[in-house]
Amino acid sequence: MRRPHLRKSVVVISVLSMILAMLSLGVFATPARAQDATIEGTVTSQVTGLPIEFCDVFLYPAEWELAHQVPPVLDTDVTDALGDYTLEAPAGGGYLDYKVNFQPTDGLHLPEWWDSPVGARITDWKDATWLHVALGGTALGIDADLELTGSVAGTVTSGEEPLHLPIEGCTVTIYEKTGEDEYVVAGSTLTIADGTYYVGMLDTGEYLAQFSINDSIHLEQWYDGKEDQEHADEFDVVRGFETGNIDAELWVGASIQGLVTMQCGGDVVPNCVVEIIDANTGTPVIGQATDGFGLYTLGPLEGGDYKVSFKPTGLKAPQWYNGAESFDEATGLELERGDVAVNIDAQLTWDELNRYAVTPAGFDNLGSIVNSLGVLTEGIAVDAGGTSADEDLSNECLLPKFDTVFVNCTTHSQFDTLDISTIQDYVRDGGTLFASCCAGYKLISEAFPGKISFPADYPGQGLEQSVESKVLDNKLASIIGNKPEIEFDKNGFIIVTDVTPDVEVYITGTVEADSLGTITDMPLYMSFPEGDGEVWLTTFHSSAQIPDVGSGILRFFLAILTPPPVITGIEPDSGPIGTEVTITGRHFGPERMPEDNVTFGGQEAGGGDCIFWSDDQLIVAVPQGATTGDVTVTTLSGVSNSLSFTVTKGPGPTPPGPSKTWYLAEGSTGGNESGAFETWVLVQNPGTEDATVSLTYMTDDGSVPGPEITLKANSRTSLNVADTVPDTWSVSTKVTSDKPVIAERSVYWNTPGVSRQAAHDSIGANGPATIWYLAEGSTGANESGAFETWVLVQNPGTEDATVSLTYMTDDGSVPGPEITLKGNSRTSLNVADTVPDTWSVSTEVNSDKPVIAERSVYWNTPGVYRQAAHDSIGANGPATIWYLAEGSTGNNESGAFETWVLVQNPGEEDTTVYLTYMTDDGNVPGPDLILKANSRTSLNVADTVPDTWSVSTKVTSDKPVIAERSVYWNTPGVSRQAAHDSIGANGPATIWYLAEGSTGGNESGAFETWVLVQNPGTEDATVSLTYMTDDGSVPGPEITLKANSRTSLNVADTVPDTWSVSTKVTSDKPVIAERSVYWNTPGVYRQAAHDSIGVPGE
Repeated sequence: MRRPHLRKSVVVISVLSMILAMLSLGVFATPARAQDATIEGTVTSQVTGLPIEFCDVFLYPAEWELAHQVPPVLDTDVTDALGDYTLEAPAGGGYLDYKVNFQPTDGLHLPEWWDSPVGARITDWKDATWLHVALGGTALGIDADLELTGSVAGTVTSGEEPLHLPIEGCTVTIYEKTGEDEYVVAGSTLTIADGTYYVGMLDTGEYLAQFSINDSIHLEQWYDGKEDQEHADEFDVVRGFETGNIDAELWVGASIQGLVTMQCGGDVVPNCVVEIIDANTGTPVIGQATDGFGLYTLGPLEGGDYKVSFKPTGLKAPQWYNGAESFDEATGLELERGDVAVNIDAQLTWDELNRYAVTPAGFDNLGSIVNSLGVLTEGIAVDAGGTSADEDLSNECLLPKFDTVFVNCTTHSQFDTLDISTIQDYVRDGGTLFASCCAGYKLISEAFPGKISFPADYPGQGLEQSVESKVLDNKLASIIGNKPEIEFDKNGFIIVTDVTPDVEVYITGTVEADSLGTITDMPLYMSFPEGDGEVWLTTFHSSAQIPDVGSGILRFFLAILTPPPVITGIEPDSGPIGTEVTITGRHFGPERMPEDNVTFGGQEAGGGDCIFWSDDQLIVAVPQGATTGDVTVTTLSGVSNSLSFTVTKGPGPTPPGPSKTWYLAEGSTGGNESGAFETWVLVQNPGTEDATVSLTYMTDDGSVPGPEITLKANSRTSLNVADTVPDTWSVSTKVTSDKPVIAERSVYWNTPGVSRQAAHDSIGANGPATIWYLAEGSTGANESGAFETWVLVQNPGTEDATVSLTYMTDDGSVPGPEITLKGNSRTSLNVADTVPDTWSVSTEVNSDKPVIAERSVYWNTPGVYRQAAHDSIGANGPATIWYLAEGSTGNNESGAFETWVLVQNPGEEDTTVYLTYMTDDGNVPGPDLILKANSRTSLNVADTVPDTWSVSTKVTSDKPVIAERSVYWNTPGVSRQAAHDSIGANGPATIWYLAEGSTGGNESGAFETWVLVQNPGTEDATVSLTYMTDDGSVPGPEITLKANSRTSLNVADTVPDTWSVSTKVTSDKPVIAERSVYWNTPGVYRQAAHDSIGVPGE
């Protein structure tokens, strides 16, 4: 190995050291206080003997009881021009023994602890020498002689002949060897204009150097002229010296260039992805998209054998060089470093038939509608009228590729008039043309004159109006009714005065025309054959055709053309809730539309359960509430045949999603001399259509019909349970809706003198299950107070259920009660009846019939009954990963938060559990522990991240577990004045719904609502909030949330003084969302609180 040249170090300020120094000063600066002891000394350079100015000096205690935490800084100072400093121990601290740390900021010297031997620098507090100072005494001569850092320098040039020019902007990365074949990054920099670089702040040791630049010309290299780290040469660095001549002459790689065009017509193809593939391994090496002229250049490449693939956008068929259809058939390229392969071109074709087109751009929703009905099989081509790179349908090369073309009302004139013969040939050769309003008028008048008669004074024939149409086709009437309403906008439809006998009319209506007055029973929708094809005409504008706008006539009408779905197979045909089932068949439609669903034993799968949807295959998770029975697929075209699926017991869990059915096990309107419960059901409609919502209450005595309401689109409402079932201690709720909604339930405890002294809240469950897990629970007591825990079980079925409970503690499992729960009823079980005086209690609920289970916890102090409370729905299965968005250990003069993570292991094997905390500043590793089988543990977040206002948690384990999180608010005079709790989420999502929330206030108090968002990913996320109130939706803030971090958003910043506020959280990267609510009274800050995880969207 070539040995590098060594010379004395030059002065370079380390940016990292400066940043660390400034952070240290900002964090550890403390106000002046009375002193007991003084420590003085001087800091000098070991090489020059000169004083070091601006060195940060820190005083630490020599002993610290929390071994897993960094000890506190007791005092700090900065050396003056003579290198002198003075530290003063704070009075009353009780410390006599200390350790002193020196952190230079000049980029030339290395940090160390006091009394470090020469050549053996101490770098860790645990290894530092103790310093004993008597109370009131002074320790002099606590000096430091700091060692100089080592450095690396060199020059990077190009290997291209003949000049070998210097390379600017090359990234040089220095790696320090830490063990056998183990290295860590020690420093990095960019070369300057003359190709030179310098990296300082290096300790004595062995190092590697890596050189890379993204210029498409030069290949990455390792010192000394090696291709990878494994073969790189090591070099030595010595403190106080510069290791020079660590140079690199970068190799020039091979490159490939070419042009991509269409075979028919010769148009260039922009945005086509070109990939270079290793011909020997099939591994992609490099890729990029063609530019606006269809050109590409790819490099640098090592010498070797390559193949080139072309992946265009839209409906163009992918291809390999040289016109091959597969990797195996593709022509290979043998290249050496420095070679330039030119004219590696492609002439693309369009895919085969069984496609459809929609024209123009902006109206591709029509294609989505038809696609969903299974009329056609794949993709959408959009004719943009020549304004973008999308497919242009106005040429004879492309049009014949489609089975069906939809022409909307503002298609471009070239398509309308210049290519009439192309249109005529297309239809007569078997194509289907769907045309609407003005475009339809022009095309049919030009291409198929005489079939349909229009007035001569187009445009401006129609007026804005609502028309009650008449359906003439019986099959169509069975889908949309006999007299659907159609909304017309001005100039948004055309007038038809007559049709020939071979034109079949499906819908008519009485309309008002500009110049013709009232036209009775005017044809609105019609078709006629032409050659081997068919032409369809709708007279109205697109807004009357698309979903959720007007009557959606086109969507419904096309349903009659589509055969109903057919199921040919199910794999597997048995499994527990949450099992992913593949359903094969035909006519499902290439994408799922709102009306499409899959049912298991009569239980509809929610949007989140439908994982994949295509015309011949579905992948669906077995939904909560599913029972053994028939599986069917329903589309607008009808209901499929059925095949059987057997639901077995097993792990879920299945997260809830927007649903037409919700179950809320907890609830009470009972009261006595101690106080009274107040229960509200909160329903959020995140859709674009109004929803009809019905409530049914279930009590100890059976079911009671509740209210039925119309809930406006993008709004939220609150329903007081006591309006229907007052003075009832145990009330569960079933919420049903004709549109997917979100449902939560909030409970408040009011005492004679205090409004809303305590509160709790939880989202509902989409369906019952035969097993539930409840991680939190306690019946422990001490002088501060006592916990009271209840398990609430709701039986929404018509048959009695046998329900048994098993409790899990720090010491293992304890059998609980077994009860018979009547159909359509609810019961409450006091955990202390079986396991009293037990601080940590989890619960497993088993039932022979599907039920719903929740758990409520109350905190009772010696002077206040039910001082605080929290609640959560159960999980219907364990998992190996959980996310808990909320959490805080922050404190100020008003009070302090206390956060616990509760983990339950319901399995028969011990498991290792790992916690990672996510804060505003990024992630922090938490504890890992062994959790015994059938047991539960509680972890105090403040043990790892104290004094932190925003803390989210990620829990992972090697065996499935359940995780919850409880938060308590402690004030100076009251322990656990308020509390809240929530189950975790199993995974992030890009949409979350939070039904509850309020910023309203009156003379009794005011609500305070926060939305907590956790980003567990490795990329920053753009997060947007939308609030939904009684009056509709309100745009909320949009933020950038750093990777592995968490943030808190105050709802009142956007919608203050609003009693009912739901939230929709959307993100471009998957995140977790929760919502916390606090109740503040005039005399007590945060008197009560509640919290819930959100409901993930589709």
